[in-house]
Amino acid sequence: MLSRLPLRRFRPFASSLGATHSNSADTSASHVETHPQNTTAASTPVTQSSLARSEPPSKAATASPASASFLTDYRTERAQSRWNAARRPTQAATSASLRTAASQGTPSASSASSSSHVVPSAVVRPLLQRRMQGKNKVVVLHPEGSQVVTLDLSIQLSEPASNGLPPSSSVTGTTAPSQPKRVSTVVVKSMAREEKEMASKTLDRIRLLFAPPRPSRNNSKRITKEQIFADCPTVRAFCRSSDLARVAEADSSLAAPGAKSAVLPSLSEAAPYTELNPVLPNSVFWKHAQVLCVNETNVRVLYNVPTITSLTSPGIPYVGLPLACADVSLLFASKERVCYEWCVLSEASASSRSPTHGDATFRVVGTAPTFTPTSDLQGKAMMLRVSLDPATGLWTEMRLPGVVRQLPPPVSRWQETVTDVNYPAFRVVTYNILYDDFCTSKNSKAKIYPFASDEVLDLENRKVRIVQELLAYHADLVCLQECGRDVFQGYFLPVMRACGYDGVYCNKSGSVKEGCGFLFRESRFHLVESASVPLNFQTLSSMFPDLAGRVGACPELKEALSTVTTIGARVVLRETTSDKEVVVGNTHLFYHANACHVRILQAYMLLHWLHEASLIPPGGDAVASPSSSFADHAPPRRPVVMCGDFNCTHPTGAYRLLTTGQVEANHPSWDKGKLFWWGCARLLGYEAENLGELLDRDAVLPQTRVARKSPTQQQKSPAETAKPTTTKLADVPVEASNETQGQEESARREYGERVITKVFHEALYGPQMHLQDAYQRTDLSLPWTNFTLTFREVIDYIFFSEDSLEVLRTVPIPPEAELAENFALPNKKYPSDHIALVADLAFTT
Repeated sequence: MLSRLPLRRFRPFASSLGATHSNSADTSASHVETHPQNTTAASTPVTQSSLARSEPPSKAATASPASASFLTDYRTERAQSRWNAARRPTQAATSASLRTAASQGTPSASSASSSSHVVPSAVVRPLLQRRMQGKNKVVVLHPEGSQVVTLDLSIQLSEPASNGLPPSSSVTGTTAPSQPKRVSTVVVKSMAREEKEMASKTLDRIRLLFAPPRPSRNNSKRITKEQIFADCPTVRAFCRSSDLARVAEADSSLAAPGAKSAVLPSLSEAAPYTELNPVLPNSVFWKHAQVLCVNETNVRVLYNVPTITSLTSPGIPYVGLPLACADVSLLFASKERVCYEWCVLSEASASSRSPTHGDATFRVVGTAPTFTPTSDLQGKAMMLRVSLDPATGLWTEMRLPGVVRQLPPPVSRWQETVTDVNYPAFRVVTYNILYDDFCTSKNSKAKIYPFASDEVLDLENRKVRIVQELLAYHADLVCLQECGRDVFQGYFLPVMRACGYDGVYCNKSGSVKEGCGFLFRESRFHLVESASVPLNFQTLSSMFPDLAGRVGACPELKEALSTVTTIGARVVLRETTSDKEVVVGNTHLFYHANACHVRILQAYMLLHWLHEASLIPPGGDAVASPSSSFADHAPPRRPVVMCGDFNCTHPTGAYRLLTTGQVEANHPSWDKGKLFWWGCARLLGYEAENLGELLDRDAVLPQTRVARKSPTQQQKSPAETAKPTTTKLADVPVEASNETQGQEESARREYGERVITKVFHEALYGPQMHLQDAYQRTDLSLPWTNFTLTFREVIDYIFFSEDSLEVLRTVPIPPEAELAENFALPNKKYPSDHIALVADLAFTT
């Protein structure tokens, strides 16, 4: 260690995780960060350690003002700068001027209230911090496999003012004239130290927390290390002598040289303690430390106590919409032990935009895993606190974004579903909710959704509107497509569970965290099983080897089918009233306009896979619906409901296969194979510069068969990648050979001279599931389910097996005026570019 340390190394450092605070009974004294160093701790969940021996202190008051928050310890100022840059996107609520004011100790305040229903994500990301509540505790965490030991400290020293501490570094408490003046200093801090580092360095680091403030910046005189430590308290660690004796045989160097057993006078026990050897590595030293003596103040050490390391934000608080704490990461505990506190911040705390919660006062309004804000909380800021053991005083806190606000106003369509349906009826919803990455990329915003503002496309706003819409439908069964894994597990599922639903998520077979989701009302259905299957060439080979061999003779088709990430998903549900089981399928077929033949093969695999699940094995306990009207000798089957975004219109081969169970070898959809190979250029949306001309015409786009294409899109893309639904065109069949030739010639001119000589044509026959299109039976005038600038058609469906189910009604889609309010979807009312389909089905009796 250097004998002389430059003063600039002791510059204060303020971060969004907190700040070092000091308190007394009446006033506060502050000591700032004096020697930033070391790295952040790894968080690897492990089983609870048997080494946790210290007795927990008494339970702290949960509704009292927060004592202080902590800083993460960093080795150099450069590391601090990197850390600040990494944290900046999550601190948009704190402006640059406020950050400057915070680092200088200048208070700043600004109203956090907002009446707007649409909030960009840049200002709604909450601030997460861990805080030690209570005094004179040290929580030490050293998970198995981690190379870092973390310490969360809350230490209060109370000493006479004559102890050498300058008045400027402390605050004098109010005392009787006959008593000597005393100062009370509280330091709350978190630090991370390397496990192999000598504990003496960590103890010195703790001593520096109580160092007096450095002289004025005008004083260029350097201070020696000895001068700094002369004004710092002594810090020693002790272990019960009896505990130390049990491990002394294994390592006789645990006790400090010449240390003798002694009773620590301020502890409420007569057991003798022995000082630990400070040359031990941190990994050994803190495992045995039970009491930390800072001067004459004894501080309890708690080792590897249950700890929460992270949690997912519950989102923006809305009146009447449940808030749920999900995806909690734990150390040394299970989720059943989590304690929750939903808090309302005081007006003073809510108006402060400081990144710390150290001085926040709050009122606890809920202690369950979920909380639904009421109207009396409108306009108030909220905070979530979670802990695994409140007695330790260690809490993880998250301030929720914004303030409690009213939900966006409902739309007229929701009046169609204001009540539930009862057995034998059940309500089904299918909804492509538009995956976040498909609409927020720079390319998507410029070419596909140039009409939509960032607020409309922002997931924080869309997910609230989606849940609000789903709840308004009072559905018993919901099938979601383009559903992000994180938003389903971290938001949709916890919130819907609070409303009486359960769910299942199935990710696509690729690397994109997007797939199909199921939600079902627990009072109506119980989950029996769930599964998913890739709808690709590998699955085709295992299910139909002969067919796969013939497909393999077409290289382009085999390559495409081998690369697609489409899946089929299913759940088997048992109806609670009748014990009847129903098979529910969900999918999102491949999107490309010219990949009609791919979709036919995917539909073929999906039908057989669902049919297999619908068969009731001999001796099975499932209750089958009657199907004898179609086949007296057919095996008993479960009813089937199949939902999804099938990316095919009514005249196509895939739709014909789904509804009739067959597709002919000469169906025009097979001919599209001449126009498609994996990696061929895709037809995308409008260029941003061309949008103005389009909108100036004040024209509503017709249903298009070919998307408009800019000259910049004429180059062949090197590989197929995941694209949003709105980049696709449904496969309108080629109605005549001359039309096919025209498209083929156009494709060759634009995309190159690649000629596909082998095109797959074959008659396929699916299982006789007798599927019917619910909307086709009730609303033949349905104009579209996908409503974008370049494409408006029906491509989403609710199919049902008509031998065991019937459709009672379907809910009409919104009027075109609402959908075209901002030229296309999504808009403020409708959060996706697809429209949810809603059908009331019923078991036949």
